[in-house]
Amino acid sequence: DTSYCYVYLDDYTGEGQGTRRVAADALKFSAEVTYLPRVHTSSTSGSWESYIEILNLSPSPAQGTVNWYRPDGSRYGYQNFSLPARGEISVSTPKGFDGAVVLVSDQDIAAVVRYQRDNKVAAYTGISEANAGTGWGQPGVEIYAPVVMWLPWGSTWRTYLYLQNAGNGPATFDITYYDANGNPRPDCSLRDQTLPLRGSTSYQQTACGTGFYGSARIVSTQPLAVVVLQQEDAYGASMYNAFSSGSATVYLPSLMRDWYNWISSFTVQNLGTSATDVRIRYVRENGEVTERTYPNLLPGASVVIVQNDPNYGVPVVPGGWHGGARLSSTANPPQPLAAIVNQQRTDILSAMSYSGFISGEGTLYGPFTANKYQSGSYCYDSASDIQNLSPTDATNVTRRYYDQGGRLRYTTTPAPIPPEGAVCFYLPAEGVAQGVYSLQATRSNAVPIAGIHNIARLTLSGGVCGGETGGDYGASYNLVQRP
Repeated sequence: DTSYCYVYLDDYTGEGQGTRRVAADALKFSAEVTYLPRVHTSSTSGSWESYIEILNLSPSPAQGTVNWYRPDGSRYGYQNFSLPARGEISVSTPKGFDGAVVLVSDQDIAAVVRYQRDNKVAAYTGISEANAGTGWGQPGVEIYAPVVMWLPWGSTWRTYLYLQNAGNGPATFDITYYDANGNPRPDCSLRDQTLPLRGSTSYQQTACGTGFYGSARIVSTQPLAVVVLQQEDAYGASMYNAFSSGSATVYLPSLMRDWYNWISSFTVQNLGTSATDVRIRYVRENGEVTERTYPNLLPGASVVIVQNDPNYGVPVVPGGWHGGARLSSTANPPQPLAAIVNQQRTDILSAMSYSGFISGEGTLYGPFTANKYQSGSYCYDSASDIQNLSPTDATNVTRRYYDQGGRLRYTTTPAPIPPEGAVCFYLPAEGVAQGVYSLQATRSNAVPIAGIHNIARLTLSGGVCGGETGGDYGASYNLVQRP
């Protein structure tokens, strides 16, 4: 009976304690586990709700389970799922649930959480050991969040750290907050915090005081999965995956200046023990290169660089600037860096964010790829930004779009991307029929690629999905990487 292969309370595989079932054992030893540290749906209409998008990356059918866990680690409920090869499912969260989710599947999957309410949309990518080497996509015992804040610059921006125990026992951990200069803040840092097995919790930085802008480092006795919610009263909300490691080189697949009313900034943090200059190599979509250097980033310190900064940003160009960047430590030895990007559309006050990349692969996957897709009182559009991480070789990227049943619906003409450049692929311009799909992107030669996916939630007008207007919101998430 294949129903026994699904996750249950005791061992993630459907076996009750003290029982032995062959199908459950088969899944137990081949399962992929994905952690979702923040999943919540309010009982109040118009408030927060979570949708889990699950994509089967395998050419074989997948079976698995969505497991909802309360903050204390006790099980709230579960939902079994079956997916055809390359198929996708959207799972709604029960009303009133507040906690975290563990996904288990017998095939390789990608998962994304859409976290939204009436006036905010955010998203993040699920955390799994299958994402080893990405920095942003796997659990860790040492976690870095380059941006945490509490009402800085006279604004209402604030952050929430969401932590989930991804280990095999209770976790004890410390959270150290740092100001933007890299100085520890012992007055608001936390020691000897605990989290039960499968438990979850959240932290705000209120104790650091109004005006605080800095970073966080978490050290734990068990691996943790961590995401960060950035929220502001007028500009909306966004989420990013925290980092289990950094790298001397970081890639940013989407940066903008005055591009369709978008402006971006990135925050880069020095995770090392020595000061370093940070070399910034911007590459526009057409291959034009702009190089800058930010001097003397101290250990633990972070800096925000807006793309209209005259010293460290990109030039003014007709039609606006769009492309990618490589950040490099020039110290000897090089120091590890981590970076996140915040993007804002200034005319409709929409904010999005994503985590920088320390590596790439040959294939990228993105669930919930939409072209005028109507759901409830909204419709959705999307675009993908893909970067070629090779410093010397150009590549061509082909995009394949699959429907939720796993059927290939459209294959694009390969598009060129210059060395370290990034290109935006707007789904309504790709030639795909209206609807919802998943993305698979591949490159033409042995160069690594990385990318993000952007979702625009648009308001229906007379039942018609129109262009972006005030009251529309967007979100970004990191595309899942595989060889």
